[in-house]
Amino acid sequence: MNLPSIIRIGAESPESFDVYLQPSFSVPRSFDSTARISAVQFAFSLEGAVETRAPNFYWHDSGIFGQLDEGGFGWTYASDPAPFIVGHQEPQRPTIRFIALDERISPGHWTGTITAARGPGQEALVERFCVVVSEANILDYNAFGIIDFRNDIPNAPTDCYWRPDDW
Repeated sequence: MNLPSIIRIGAESPESFDVYLQPSFSVPRSFDSTARISAVQFAFSLEGAVETRAPNFYWHDSGIFGQLDEGGFGWTYASDPAPFIVGHQEPQRPTIRFIALDERISPGHWTGTITAARGPGQEALVERFCVVVSEANILDYNAFGIIDFRNDIPNAPTDCYWRPDDW
């Protein structure tokens, strides 16, 4: 499992906090014909916040980002949360929407962990990352509803996902 260069944060409603991730799953060796991902979990918390206040995320659905029929750019539902198979010749790149109800994003340094459960007797796949959210990012978030953070911007001041204030 590898994480993408972009993580999107948004909210479908004022009472939710959504994180959209598109991890890549592949089977690296030709003799491993398939792998099963049985569940994907997500944890995301603000550094320095009381641990009992960490948002409780769940895999809400999978879908795609793109041009909407009614115009604009947005999310389109594709499937419910469900196990999926990864084949050597068929890597998977689902875009997964995780939702925490009654939560909102706030400025600060966020740490995240995505965990993909596999078959019995196999260790889960785990990736950790961080996102830096500024006050200006919150203004963009309030104006647009969904904003993206990147970890591949040249000369970035951090190794975390971030969004320049002047976008």
